[in-house]
Amino acid sequence: MFTKENAEAYFIYSKTIGLVFLIIGTAAILVASGLYIWGKTPLFKGVALGLIIMSVFQLVFGYKEYSQSDKERKSVVYQMSLDPEAVKNKALVKALQIAGLSTYATYTFIAIGITGLFLLINFGYITTDINDKTIFLKGLGIGILLQAVLCLMGNGAFDIQTKRYIKGLNSFLNKSGNQ
Repeated sequence: MFTKENAEAYFIYSKTIGLVFLIIGTAAILVASGLYIWGKTPLFKGVALGLIIMSVFQLVFGYKEYSQSDKERKSVVYQMSLDPEAVKNKALVKALQIAGLSTYATYTFIAIGITGLFLLINFGYITTDINDKTIFLKGLGIGILLQAVLCLMGNGAFDIQTKRYIKGLNSFLNKSGNQ
């Protein structure tokens, strides 16, 4: 049975994932800054750029989740207590939209990861012309690939929780006769 505590747990998890993304994104920018400033080779500068590019995704997602989770948690718990019809019309619709966006984000991160892998393989192992540009692009591939994998892992965990939340909302609505 899906209760208000289950809904609260989902939003606490969502806020935690947001905080983790904020921490990882910030750490990536700090590491990238260090690599760019103190890394003397084009490889380090490429890795730094890849980390910065992907950390923007992490910071935007992390801030959004972290800042909105409490407001949404209070709203859904209130709706579950006093207005089950609003759960169907607002909370469930929003959860389904989030699940759709999460799927879109998964495909985006896969495409970005494949791009990073392509850069790494093409400029790291296939290209015979080794110069600063190819080494930079190899580093860019490493940075993008690393961050894309981290984003995929976090997004996958969030996606699993969102699907559980949707299933729970549907069971709540079935129990209350509002489906």
